[in-house]
Amino acid sequence: MTGDDVITELNRLGLPPGQYVVAGGAALAVRRIRETADIDLVVTTELSERLARSGWAQQMRRNGKPGLYRDDLETLAGFKASYGRENDLRDLDLIAAHRAGGKGAA
Repeated sequence: MTGDDVITELNRLGLPPGQYVVAGGAALAVRRIRETADIDLVVTTELSERLARSGWAQQMRRNGKPGLYRDDLETLAGFKASYGRENDLRDLDLIAAHRAGGKGAA
């Protein structure tokens, strides 16, 4: 899924602005660093409760840090480093290349 696909899907969902942040691979996709297979969202308590009432499943992040965080590459890189999975380590390389002015992977 490309960054444009992520934005299209978020628009389709009609989630309230300011109550969610795009995380993980989708955050990289919208920056055109790499494509993603899914969209991870960190949402406010209010939106989480609303989504749960409408049938959405809640999933806690692997590092157990709940809540909303700033949508910046520094924070995302911190999460990726704390997970330490192979795909996260590749993403850290792509983030570093992006910061250095490279294009990353499409």
